[in-house]
Amino acid sequence: LLRNYMKIPSRLKKLGLTDNEISVYLALLQQSKATGYDIAKQTGLTQPSVYFLLDKLREKNLALKTPRGKRHYYSAKHPQDLLDEKKKDLASVEEIMPDLLALTHTEQVPKLFTFTSPGGVQEWMQYVSKISKNFSGQEMLAFWRHSPDGISDELHERNKNFFNSFVEANITMRGILPDQQNIKEFMEPYEKKYGWHIKKIPLEQFASHTTVCILGNAVLINATRMDQSVLIENKDFADTQRQIFELVWNTH
Repeated sequence: LLRNYMKIPSRLKKLGLTDNEISVYLALLQQSKATGYDIAKQTGLTQPSVYFLLDKLREKNLALKTPRGKRHYYSAKHPQDLLDEKKKDLASVEEIMPDLLALTHTEQVPKLFTFTSPGGVQEWMQYVSKISKNFSGQEMLAFWRHSPDGISDELHERNKNFFNSFVEANITMRGILPDQQNIKEFMEPYEKKYGWHIKKIPLEQFASHTTVCILGNAVLINATRMDQSVLIENKDFADTQRQIFELVWNTH
């Protein structure tokens, strides 16, 4: 218990409290109500300093002041209330995070994420699904790979979960894919229900074994047969891949 108590000041400092503010707040926690004189006696601080610190804690919504006759009594805000308020603050920041990221200036140094271990493709899909909410309302462009061995039940379910993450994030899609029956059947519901646009190219012209997706400033590359995937975040690279996609799209 003592070890945990010793951690408290360092943690409260991360909330922007000074050492003396922490001393006063902890003293308040140990009493239901107290005067400035009581806190000064408990902490060893002067009364003028204590009243100044109490006002600071009230500004930070950590202390309450109650007049009673000619005296003023102080009490600490309940720690659970403090935690709940911080969670609300964090939730508010998370809500606007995609907008903040869109406004953030970044150096044009590519960020490269590789998924090459066994199960790399599945890790790649899970990661992309997780970050898809950061691209809400945007359009994804994609070259979908050839699937010569068909789509197994396991792959069908995995792809379905992958695509549904884009639907949930309100991401639209234009895709170029090999004119292959099993792929067409898989994509058809997304065309009809969500208005995704698909162009099919004859297998003799397009039979890639690699999927390439462009979303925002990210290029997602998936080499399923090798169980390897890559995600590259770089605006210039994404813009170039986007231009290549438009060239193919407009000529078919």
